[in-house]
Amino acid sequence: MPLTHSPAQLCHVDSLSMVLKYMGDEYEPWYIGGTSGRFFGFGYYPTNERVRIGLGSYPLKALLTFLREHRYAFRFDEGRTWKDAFVSLKKYLVNGTPVLVISHMGWLSYNKEYEMFRTMGGVVDHYVVITGFMDDELVYVNDPNPDTPMKNARLPLEDFRIGWGEKLLKLQGLRCPMLVVRRRERSPETKRILVKALRRALRLMKTDRGSMGLAGMRRASEEIPELLRKDAVSMKNSLSEFAFFTFRVAATEANFASRFMDYVARELAIPQLEYSASKLLVTSEFFARLRELFMDASRGQVMTGDIANAVKTLLVGAWQAETECFANLDKITRERLPAL
Repeated sequence: MPLTHSPAQLCHVDSLSMVLKYMGDEYEPWYIGGTSGRFFGFGYYPTNERVRIGLGSYPLKALLTFLREHRYAFRFDEGRTWKDAFVSLKKYLVNGTPVLVISHMGWLSYNKEYEMFRTMGGVVDHYVVITGFMDDELVYVNDPNPDTPMKNARLPLEDFRIGWGEKLLKLQGLRCPMLVVRRRERSPETKRILVKALRRALRLMKTDRGSMGLAGMRRASEEIPELLRKDAVSMKNSLSEFAFFTFRVAATEANFASRFMDYVARELAIPQLEYSASKLLVTSEFFARLRELFMDASRGQVMTGDIANAVKTLLVGAWQAETECFANLDKITRERLPAL
């Protein structure tokens, strides 16, 4: 079972990439996220307590979209008791089938970094691949954590049971979600998939109002700097998340999306797409610099108000770059895609 991990927390596409590589299909995380729409769909959701930035489409939906469009037979199962689900899990593993599961990050006790998530309360999802088990003592885990990736990590069975069962909501002990890819039913129509992926990306991002897509990015570029200047509680509560997760993921996703656009430009013979790819690369650089600013603020090296102007400049720059990216994609969609 190969170990795949990205430079940021993209455990969903990393885990599916591992499963498919094990089956002999070399799909990289940047391709899975690009075709499924996972890397497109910015969202800005402020409250009085916290400011949240959503990135991409919902992870599980993106994985299932990828599998359907690439003609895989698969089964996603949740809502079973631990006893029934674990019996099924072991049968898959005995037959040489790895299982992608969604667990509560705080109970992956082979990694001490995760203990803080357990103390925080709530549920923090993490996608990993179960590669084997030893009696009723432990399971082996391929974990794509970007900082501490682990191949065949040994997870005590009781910790696995709690984390797997706590995923999402506790419903009388039910949940235990697992995704099993069985086989490819027929060859995918690659050109059709890529065209659909471009249209999906445009639909998710090219918005005029609201909290989603380009409209959400513009609103964030206006409001986040003001919250920093006011030293708002919601911004204080969000500093660490922005520094250690949000803008790290945003920078990586934009970089991967750029790589995907370049790939599509070659595969569909549309060199004009390279311009959109270049703008996504610029966006990635802006997000990386934003992360550095929020890292400094979260560590107390600068006051939040002191980074407000620089944050505004970078957020506006990211919004403008993505606006140019999707204006170009819109033009290509109207002029070139109908002929494909």
